Parts: sequence; C-alpha cells; structure tokens
Amino acid sequence: MENDIKEEIIIIRQLQNENKFEESIKELNELKKIVEKEGFISLIKEIDSLLLHAKTHFEEERVKKIKKVVLNLGIKFARLQISDIAEKCELKDEQLIINTVKDMIKNKEIFAEYFSSSKSVAFDQQANIDEIDKLMDAYKEWEDKEFKKE
Repeated sequence: MENDIKEEIIIIRQLQNENKFEESIKELNELKKIVEKEGFISLIKEIDSLLLHAKTHFEEERVKKIKKVVLNLGIKFARLQISDIAEKCELKDEQLIINTVKDMIKNKEIFAEYFSSSKSVAFDQQANIDEIDKLMDAYKEWEDKEFKKE
C-alpha cells in the first residue's frame, strides 16, 4: 500500500510539472485522506508540501489570468462589472477578482477606480493607453539598442 501511495505521489508530481495544479490538488486531498487513515505519518509531510506548492501555483495562475483579462478589457471598456470579469476569466471567485483589481490599482498596473457598492471598475482609458504606449516606446528603444550592438 505504501508503495502504491509513493507511485501516486510521482504521478501527482508529474501533474504539477505539467501545470495541472487544480487536478493535483484534488488528487493530493484524496491521497492525504488515505495516508491519514492508514497511518503513514512519514508521507503526510511530503503530501502537505506538495499541496502547498500546488495551491500557491494554482492561485498565481488564477491571478495572472485575471490580470490579463482586466488589462485587455481595460482598454476596450470604460466600465466593467466584476461579474463580467468573472465570466470572461471563467472564475466564480469574485473576491479574488476584486482583490486582484484593487492590487492592480494600488500598484499602478491599471489606472482605474473600484466601486464596492456596484462591484464595478471604472477605467481611465486614456491613461491606460498612454501607459501602454510608454511601455511600447521603452521596448522599442531597448530593442534598437540591443540589436544595433550586433
């Protein structure tokens, strides 16, 4: 039984290497129940470590997806509902979206204002477009310098 569990851990590590974190979390939770029931104390620490790794990366992937959607929609629309962002991201966790949007505003990744009463985001589209233009200019300048060296 312990060898079967160790083989399952190898499979779960492969899932994580393939960035299939949600699937690995489900598998690890099931495996943890079995390990606890069977009393394989030595494996619990390894499973907990893998669970922490998977949950951390799963959350990071969700935040990246939210940011990408918000940045994309923020230059197309002046105002968005959190529910619209959730639908576009295919996520049900509105609180994660709200927290991500607030962090993006605080970190000046977007120029916008969040309204909690209506759960909406009002974008300063011109400021966002200007910021993108600055980034594109900086990239072009860097590219010109780098490729002129050759």
